[in-house]
Amino acid sequence: MLCWKILKLPHDLMSSHSSGYEYCFFISELCDAGFELLPDGKCEPCPRGYFRIANLSPNCVPCTTGLITNNTGATSADECTISEY
Repeated sequence: MLCWKILKLPHDLMSSHSSGYEYCFFISELCDAGFELLPDGKCEPCPRGYFRIANLSPNCVPCTTGLITNNTGATSADECTISEY
C-alpha cells in the first residue's frame, strides 16, 4: 500500500486547525490494466510477452512459456498467443 499526506487542500476543505488528510492506494490501483507502476511514479505499458489485469497484481506478469502478446499493454492472458518467430 502506498500512502502520502496531503498538506494543502482547497480552502473550502481545510479548517484552520486541520493538518491535512492521508490518502492510501494499493499500488495495483494506480495504473490501468496493461500498465505497471515504475519507481519514478509513472505508468508504463507491459512489454510484449507480459500482461496485467487491473487490481490483481501490481506488476506485469509473463505469458506462459512459448506464448507472446502481439503488442505492448496487454490486459489479460487471453492476449498471449503462440509466437510466430
